[in-house]
Amino acid sequence: MGEVGGLVLAAGYAATGPSGEGDSQQDRPAGHGTSRSDDLPSSQRCADALRPVDGGTALAVVLRTLAAVPVERVVVVLGEDAALVRQQVSLAGVSVVELPEPAPMIASIRAGLEALPDAAGALVWPVDRALVAIKTVRALIEAHANGARIAVPLCALPDEDEGKRGHPVIFDRRLFDALRSAPDSEGAAAVVHSRGAEVVEVPVEDRGILVDIASPSTQAFLSRMRAVAKQIGAPQEHPDEGPAGRRPSQRKRTPRRPQ
Repeated sequence: MGEVGGLVLAAGYAATGPSGEGDSQQDRPAGHGTSRSDDLPSSQRCADALRPVDGGTALAVVLRTLAAVPVERVVVVLGEDAALVRQQVSLAGVSVVELPEPAPMIASIRAGLEALPDAAGALVWPVDRALVAIKTVRALIEAHANGARIAVPLCALPDEDEGKRGHPVIFDRRLFDALRSAPDSEGAAAVVHSRGAEVVEVPVEDRGILVDIASPSTQAFLSRMRAVAKQIGAPQEHPDEGPAGRRPSQRKRTPRRPQ
């Protein structure tokens, strides 16, 4: 049996306003896909994979994080913007699956699982949650290695975000059939919610598990950070930091099953 494979969901679009900023989306429990905006004209859409974040595009940052973990086998699911993404992001060393027609996010998961037939599990990572720390991904993989069938990151920061579930999520291969048969209307969330006893929450001091990089507030913040970095010079990245340069707390937290 293989190791956990990375399944990056990059087939979605986020709606954009006149300024090009993404419309804010509500926080969704882990397992929910992002909404698409296929009814909008192309001039009012932006591929989530190409959203600018620190270090490049969202997809490039996710791939860089997976390489640093490291995750050896990575599958990227692209949508109708595949040609544009290929032009702007290096996909060397990863497998690419294309969905040329608009489809719900669970369709991306189904397609990606077909490219991971021997994986022990799948790290399902929506590309619009690009700012996840390397250490967080390692903690999820460790939880899976210790027996978790579903490993979900749980924000452990002592503020209003404490206790919120985020992304990415690891599904053990024994749940692949459940993911394949999940209803389009609910997606992977149906699997997470129906198998509560198999969910292990992994506490992490990493707000990146919650941050939607397509939201206007996040894009505005990243724009300000880029401007500051140009003025003072970007700091060197610590091996355990996330893409945005966050250094997680050194406190050890134990994965837990929900009460």
